[in-house]
Amino acid sequence: MEYVWKVANAHLGETNQYRQEWVYQQAALLLDSQHEKVLCGWKLMLESENLGKSGRYHIERAITYVSNRPHMLDYKTYLEKGYPITTGAVESACGHFIKSRMDRNAMHWGKKGAQDMLNIRAIKKNQNWQDYLKYFCQKEQNDIYKQIA
Repeated sequence: MEYVWKVANAHLGETNQYRQEWVYQQAALLLDSQHEKVLCGWKLMLESENLGKSGRYHIERAITYVSNRPHMLDYKTYLEKGYPITTGAVESACGHFIKSRMDRNAMHWGKKGAQDMLNIRAIKKNQNWQDYLKYFCQKEQNDIYKQIA
């Protein structure tokens, strides 16, 4: 939607009273998996409108973004299957799950140490301590007996 708003600003201007309605129409087309129709409209803007350098840049950038992701824009199918189409939940989870633990003062992480910490944090957050302990003990026993044999 960030790109749609930038195209709207380039096309209509930030103070145009019809801008919100135009964005709503573009969003409805995208949610209906009609990104090709949206792209055609945006390309027509580039050809037919007298745009400034900034406006042209934002529209070209939006066209590139949408053109490079057709496999990710089948929103109609995704919504019908109940899939999330936004990243907000994932970004929030990353902030809560990773950043709040890993980004503290005087902490420096190597890749393996960070992954180990995140694995343990996931076990704790998912309340899987008992299952993890069974797995860990079994793995340790297997490793020890392999060394002896």
